[in-house]
Amino acid sequence: MSELPRTNPAAVRHPVVAVVRHLVCWMAAIPDWTYLTLARLVIAIVVWQSGREKAEGVTVKTDTLYTFEFDYRLPLINPYVAAYLWTVAEHILPILIAIGLGSRFVAVILLLMTLIAQVYIAPDDLAAHGLASVVLLVIVARGSGPLSLDRLIARRFT
Repeated sequence: MSELPRTNPAAVRHPVVAVVRHLVCWMAAIPDWTYLTLARLVIAIVVWQSGREKAEGVTVKTDTLYTFEFDYRLPLINPYVAAYLWTVAEHILPILIAIGLGSRFVAVILLLMTLIAQVYIAPDDLAAHGLASVVLLVIVARGSGPLSLDRLIARRFT
């Protein structure tokens, strides 16, 4: 069993230490539903906007098809099929994650798409892909939170 760290009794009474401890306790009390809901909604907005850039109405833009064929060079898949699948995924998955339906599975799919985007589509965009990956990993690890269809379904069947 590990021993608790010893603190300087004079430091414990110091007003700055008391304020810092109070702030840390306040931050630790932030409810899960706040950051889990925000994580889902922010990722949904980012992915939805990306999908809307690739579509015109209900069809895939010609520019998108061209880009998938000549710029992205994805292995193992026809570029036209990839363009359609990617665009459809960027319209369906954000809706699912926003309402919290299958959020962990959707987050894993979006993580894989982010990895593919980092490696084959936009290797210079590590900051954006890294931030998106962290948010998605929070959803994978913690779930969708209490404000989600996942939670309602879980309550019904448990």
